[in-house]
Amino acid sequence: MAQFCGIPDKKAKTLELEYRRFLYLSARVSQRIEPDALVRMAWTLHARHPEYTAFCRDTLGIDLPHRPMPQGAAFGAARLRARDQYAAEFGAPPPASFWGGCGARLPGKLDLGVTAALFVFGSLIISLAGSPWPYLGGAIVLGTAVHAVFVGARALRRQRA
Repeated sequence: MAQFCGIPDKKAKTLELEYRRFLYLSARVSQRIEPDALVRMAWTLHARHPEYTAFCRDTLGIDLPHRPMPQGAAFGAARLRARDQYAAEFGAPPPASFWGGCGARLPGKLDLGVTAALFVFGSLIISLAGSPWPYLGGAIVLGTAVHAVFVGARALRRQRA
């Protein structure tokens, strides 16, 4: 699991515990719950094993098919259920480093990286005085600001979903 998820062995052992908690909660609740982040990766890895279906039936007493993540409000509701069930069962909210926050999604690293790179690139072009390039740099910086607003708005919509 450590190699599949790209994490150290010690963190992989904690991930295994969190994944087992996900399985336990899935067997206890009537509605679908949805993990995110590393727990989702662990589930994906386990679901690829040929004995996964038999394990779920024999050990958990349920069928737990691995499906693609739901989108939009359905995903938000399933994550909130996961967070609430986890907190009720284990006395604390799920750790965000394994469960992805369950209900509060921040802009991804790619979104922030693209925004920062565009801003730096635009600022560099603006510094090239005495040519038409500063106008292009200004347009890039303005576009970056608009991009950042949309990234933030999307994150807020996901958080409310």
